[in-house]
Amino acid sequence: MQQLGEYDGTGTVARHLNRLTSVASWQEATGTALVGRLVDATLTSLITQPGMPAPSSI
Repeated sequence: MQQLGEYDGTGTVARHLNRLTSVASWQEATGTALVGRLVDATLTSLITQPGMPAPSSI
């Protein structure tokens, strides 16, 4: 996130992370599974370019 923010601005980081609100698979987990799914979803959101659809496997 730091590199993304330094090169493209904090707005870009926000656009990447905003994708988390549209993909609910991580929200369906509970307990310790929630942590793993949220980390996976966050990583995927950060490495997928804004404007590209989020992978359905998040």
